[in-house]
Amino acid sequence: MEKVKTMKVGGWNFYLGFDKIQMDELFKERATDFLKKWVKVFPQEESWVSKELGVPSLIVRLDCVNNGKLEVYEVEERPAGIGISSEISDNFFENITMIKKSWPKFKSLISDNRDTHDDSFWLERLTLEEALDGDDLLLVRSEPEEVLYHKFQSRSVSTLVNKGDKSYGEKMGLWKKVQSEDFFQFPWEKGFCLKPKQSSKCRGVEIFHPTSRKRKSKDRVKGASTKTRIRKTLVKYEEMYLQSLIEPEDCPFFSGNKMALRIFFGYNVKEKEYQFLGGVWNSRPNLKIHGASDTVMGIIE
Repeated sequence: MEKVKTMKVGGWNFYLGFDKIQMDELFKERATDFLKKWVKVFPQEESWVSKELGVPSLIVRLDCVNNGKLEVYEVEERPAGIGISSEISDNFFENITMIKKSWPKFKSLISDNRDTHDDSFWLERLTLEEALDGDDLLLVRSEPEEVLYHKFQSRSVSTLVNKGDKSYGEKMGLWKKVQSEDFFQFPWEKGFCLKPKQSSKCRGVEIFHPTSRKRKSKDRVKGASTKTRIRKTLVKYEEMYLQSLIEPEDCPFFSGNKMALRIFFGYNVKEKEYQFLGGVWNSRPNLKIHGASDTVMGIIE
């Protein structure tokens, strides 16, 4: 593949594109303003960072597009990809090194159920036994249902039980709650995204695109769900969130690919605000843009 090189970081294989995106100051300002509103509505939990600093996490990521304005898919309040970004971008590494000076020292604790991670590229990792024996602050990477890790809540610098909670979006007007009986009133002509009330890694996410099923096979955008699949998913979850369709950008670097932006912000403890760190653009020939094997990733500064 031209214009890329193959990378492997923390168990993830991906293509790194050579093209960079430079974010302008207006976009950064809009994003930080968005996070100021988000902090006020994200549910609090009994974590160290929530009780001591009043924010859900020391580092967050906006998954979004820049279609002449900021359009947010969601906020990842305990994001992966920090280590990858540190490895591929000198600018990101410098920014996170600077903001860590305002943070208390903490270490990484990763559930044994996780196959891949990139925390070791920017944090010291502890085993479960080491974490139990010590009193370090921790970035705990476990799923909310892994009750064993809830005991570290009071030492956590990010979310544990509230990981992937999307109730903030309803309060911010990003999406609304729907049930099975709402199925026939969905905005089929405009398109939409259906997502579980609490999840991550694209689990349970369904995207309906109003034209993708009408196009010729060679021109069809991949990743769109059928009405049958959407109904089955809605029945499974019983209650979900429905968000208006946000079209991914057409990737300017790879024809036929769709692109979304993943931008990190670190909470500056001294300044008491989230600050732009940089991030990555992700590109796939698919509406679902995440860390799949065909993803091309590039640097955002």
